[in-house]
Amino acid sequence: MRDKINIIFIFFFYSALPSMAQIVYTDIVPDTTLIGTVGVVPMYYVDLNNDGTSDFRVEHLDGGGGSFLVEIYCEHNNAELMVGINSIVEFASNDSIKSTSSVGAWTCHYTGSGNSAEFVWTGGSNDFYVGLRIKLAGQWHYGWARLNVPSDLSQVTIKDYAYNSTANQQILAGQETTGVHGNS
Repeated sequence: MRDKINIIFIFFFYSALPSMAQIVYTDIVPDTTLIGTVGVVPMYYVDLNNDGTSDFRVEHLDGGGGSFLVEIYCEHNNAELMVGINSIVEFASNDSIKSTSSVGAWTCHYTGSGNSAEFVWTGGSNDFYVGLRIKLAGQWHYGWARLNVPSDLSQVTIKDYAYNSTANQQILAGQETTGVHGNS
């Protein structure tokens, strides 16, 4: 009887391991705030799966006269953002990020020196999530990055990001672990 219990325990323990490793979370400590000045464009590179290759680049631009812009660039052809009409889609905590969406489409727009999409806001956005995905071994992996941007676009703060290491599976915006979702 004891051998049966041990076998059952081992089965459940090892069958749970893959699901425990699905979400790869990266906390940026300290949070990184970009504040551009005219002629100086600060950047933050996001390596979504921590493989040493940047997947996305966040920039803050100061056009002078109180005109600011926040952009995210895809660093290669296997990286995309969830984009709506003229802007990147802002996800709220626990929103599903997956292959299809009623709020946007996966893409990166080519704009001269690289692929980009601009954020366009009418108001401030604190702790909102950008839907990201990267292609690994021919399969899409979905993720998010959490940003704060004040209503005047005067800066952008990058707080953390994560992706689902299981191909073609959704992730919830803000999800840090597999199972019960809770933000820190």
